[in-house]
Amino acid sequence: MPLAEGQSGLPIGLLMTGKFADELTLLQLGRQLEEAMPWKGRKPAVHVSTTQPQPAVYMSMNAPSHDKV
Repeated sequence: MPLAEGQSGLPIGLLMTGKFADELTLLQLGRQLEEAMPWKGRKPAVHVSTTQPQPAVYMSMNAPSHDKV
């Protein structure tokens, strides 16, 4: 979850973990953090990229081979 902003204006995240099957504690902690440091409605002043992302190219292991043996 986002917690603060670094000097560059990008969000700094927080990863919370807890006991097995004790999601309630994590949700309560998340609520307390949101109340103490509201993030809702905040947007970073900068963006990580100024160019359009390029589509990924995937190669299939099942593609027919054009090699002649």
